[in-house]
Amino acid sequence: QCDWSSDVCSSDLRLRVEVTPGADAQPVVVAKVQCAAPFQAWGVDSAHLELGLRSAGPRLMVEGDLDLADGRAHLELSGDLLRAPKVKLDLTGADFAKLSALAGKLTKAPAAAQPPAPRASLARLDLRFDGSVDLAQPTLLRGQGSFLLRDPELKKVRVLGGLSKVLETIGVGATSYELQKAQGRYGCLGGKVYFPDLVLTGEGARLELAGEVDLEGATMNFIGDFSLPPDGSPNPLQWLNLNRAFVALTKIRVKGPLADPSTTALPRLKDLLKSKEINDLGRIPPALSE
Repeated sequence: QCDWSSDVCSSDLRLRVEVTPGADAQPVVVAKVQCAAPFQAWGVDSAHLELGLRSAGPRLMVEGDLDLADGRAHLELSGDLLRAPKVKLDLTGADFAKLSALAGKLTKAPAAAQPPAPRASLARLDLRFDGSVDLAQPTLLRGQGSFLLRDPELKKVRVLGGLSKVLETIGVGATSYELQKAQGRYGCLGGKVYFPDLVLTGEGARLELAGEVDLEGATMNFIGDFSLPPDGSPNPLQWLNLNRAFVALTKIRVKGPLADPSTTALPRLKDLLKSKEINDLGRIPPALSE
């Protein structure tokens, strides 16, 4: 038995490794890495990595910070790599488009029928997650977290469906509302992500949704309520929305493949009466609170 250590240094990389005897003839490996140069992490542009690692047999502890997708990430990983290790992730200010490409690879989602239109602005994501992950099957996450997405091009909701689109072409926009921010909690279990209180907001509207994302099938199903802020000034164009009372009764469904979901307004009575689906959809499983 002996101790061993080594240092590797260059202008962009610094690596130090120490190996000492451990219990049951299992060596204990401690490593520290600093890398300022750009590199790819899970296929995403990254840089400025600072990583600490301690390994004893199958158990591993990793703590690191790095630039990821033009944001900053803090990651903690601990436990047996063969038995769903615990993971904590804190991500701030990341480019959502770059992370979406990574999510598509993990979920094996089919590409959208049409390529995405060029964007005039960036979408920024803050994300927190605390749970565990099966490294052999990354979609089988287990845990909970929260997120905040700021995207000037997030979603346009047309409360009159096709009629709203026609009205927009003649310059009437009172029936369509832009949403620029999304936030809420989520829980992951069994290949699904549950969102009990997803809220999308914009200057003139608020959309509260509950729903689920199937990571294996790469599909989503959300339903919720669309509302407008109080407005004391009279506006004749509001009558084109069938009055604010109509909007208050409008259910919005977002459903379909992750690459290209559809948004539909559902003001019909039969949709309002599906109370069980509305009440259960997106509810975080109790098992995640145990």
